[in-house]
Amino acid sequence: MTIDPISQQIYAHYTLGVETDSRKVRPGVIFFGLPGERVNGGDFAEAALAKGAVLAVVDKPSLQGKAGIVVVPDVLRTLAEVANLHRQTLHCPVLGVTGTNGKTTTKELLRAVLASQYRVAATEGNFNNAIGVPLTLLSIPRDTQFAIVEMGANHPQEIAALCEIAEPTHGLITSIGEAHLEGFGSIEGVAHTKGELFAYLKAHNGLGFVRDDDPRVAQEAERVHLGCSASRYSLAVYQLTTQVAAEGTLSFSFSWQRNSFSCHTHLVGTYNAINALAALHVGHYFNVPLAQGCSALEAYAPHLHRSQLLHTRRNQLIVDCYNANPTSMRLAIESFLQIPTSGKRLLILGEMRELGDAAPAAHRAVQAQVAQSPEVEAWYIGTQWEKLSHALYFPSTPECIRHLQLGHYSDGLVLLKGSNSVALDTIIPYL
Repeated sequence: MTIDPISQQIYAHYTLGVETDSRKVRPGVIFFGLPGERVNGGDFAEAALAKGAVLAVVDKPSLQGKAGIVVVPDVLRTLAEVANLHRQTLHCPVLGVTGTNGKTTTKELLRAVLASQYRVAATEGNFNNAIGVPLTLLSIPRDTQFAIVEMGANHPQEIAALCEIAEPTHGLITSIGEAHLEGFGSIEGVAHTKGELFAYLKAHNGLGFVRDDDPRVAQEAERVHLGCSASRYSLAVYQLTTQVAAEGTLSFSFSWQRNSFSCHTHLVGTYNAINALAALHVGHYFNVPLAQGCSALEAYAPHLHRSQLLHTRRNQLIVDCYNANPTSMRLAIESFLQIPTSGKRLLILGEMRELGDAAPAAHRAVQAQVAQSPEVEAWYIGTQWEKLSHALYFPSTPECIRHLQLGHYSDGLVLLKGSNSVALDTIIPYL
């Protein structure tokens, strides 16, 4: 990307990192006062300097000339340029990870496998957008041996823009499905945007890890002519079979070059087998033995309310409520029904956001899927769901919580699945 000389001058002061929240500023960092919908971070520039920031980068002309303050036309653009300057000091593989479903879980599994052999830096949480990717890059130590950068998007050209900042040498698309249709317009729009990662790799002599059992991922690799710049994997190639343990966690077995392997994870959901396999495949490409990778996966404990098994005093919870779209919702329900239990089953499903015109049909399809298992109780939260006579409906999560406060739900296996903005995680204490 084109770098403004001012960005180069700012990066010359980079030693201890950057911060965009003035409350978290520590001595030695560079403060970027990003403008927001309600407040402009530039308003806190002087407070950040008082806390020890070496520079404050803002877009407020009224602060021009004040000591320690750098005024630029576009703070976010400057942040991206400074991050790209730091990226150029990293002499290690940089793996970009995107996809409709499973990108954060896959990123965490990749981190676990690769960290068994290398010094790894990776995106924290889901810092995967135009702000998160630069912050991720600027948090990576220069002696890192492997970097993993998660990339998210809800509009065309976003992945391409993030690639210009992160300059990945390798890339992986976990899956391509129906999500953020409000911004993409169609599944084809989703596919082409995710495929921008492969297109960048093709143009810059990189390598893409191609999931052949997702036809849209494979098609995107073909569309950009990734060809021999691809390392392909699939459940079939590894002859992978899954098992669900008594407690509901995922185990799987696979074969490679006449050797057999088994892996017993703490993940919930057979749909996570492909995410685990992606981590093993990438690790193997970078000389992490498969047995060593399996040990790393077995030690990994899921968190952040993704494919997480929780035991409360009253119930067993499957918590997968960080995001939801038609594909992930269907897979989560299918997996939930495979978990053995002698007690009750309850689905607490939050609505799926950002689907645009496809939302009504998508929600009806989920309810039709649930109706095929009449022995399972279902609670629906959100105005997108249709009210059904055989299921409980709550317009919002607080109303569901009030219902639980009136009478505890006990001795059940419960799936919590919905978009993060529905805040299903706030229900957990009441279960």
